[in-house]
Amino acid sequence: MMPWKRPGNVPYPNVWLRFEGRVLIDGKPLKYRIQDVTDDLIEPVIEHMCRYFIIRENLLSHDGMAEDEVSLKELRKLWRETLERKMTLVALLDEDDENSKKQIVGCNVLSVSQKGEPKLECSGRSFKRLFTVLEDFYGKEDLYEKYGVDKYLSAYGLSVSPQFQGDSVGYHLLKARDFLCQATGLTVAVTLFSNPAAIHSAIKAGYTVTQDTTCDKYEIDGKIFFPRLKSRLILSAKRIPEP
Repeated sequence: MMPWKRPGNVPYPNVWLRFEGRVLIDGKPLKYRIQDVTDDLIEPVIEHMCRYFIIRENLLSHDGMAEDEVSLKELRKLWRETLERKMTLVALLDEDDENSKKQIVGCNVLSVSQKGEPKLECSGRSFKRLFTVLEDFYGKEDLYEKYGVDKYLSAYGLSVSPQFQGDSVGYHLLKARDFLCQATGLTVAVTLFSNPAAIHSAIKAGYTVTQDTTCDKYEIDGKIFFPRLKSRLILSAKRIPEP
């Protein structure tokens, strides 16, 4: 099965959402825009994900993804291939300064899951464990049948730069998914979250929790996967409203 492709009639690159952050000391809030990742932003987005997401995402930090060279190489490859399909969203500063316009504030690496697609092959220890968890969560029920679709939006990471946290960047990235889905004909989005801030943003953005546990109680075949983590681990879904 061929990977899903963005429809040719959907404008690219496109700005999906603009918003303002908190009022700063000088009385002026920062302005942001959420747009498609263009070719010149692919490598910077990957570096952003390696610098922030791998360290701050509970499951990956627990399993030492940053120190697992094989897994890290495979994850970089997956992100790069995913970004090249032109479905990932990036948040940038929307200021007059040209240097600021390419500053990555946050990003959401997005993919499209299709019914009957083959499983991802990987060999790194951390990467294998991650996808064992993903397959377990997504495989507990037939999501295609449950939502009456043959494809849905999924994700490989949501990240916000530390210096911009508190401006609801994660929430707006999740809201921008609605407009991207509406334009590309996707009617359902499903995502696994383990970061408390991301879980809060997802629920605020209208995602419904379909599976909910804590990491230190999550097990597969009687084995606890994340014994030192106390945070929630949820699978969430949203039916995308019509335009």
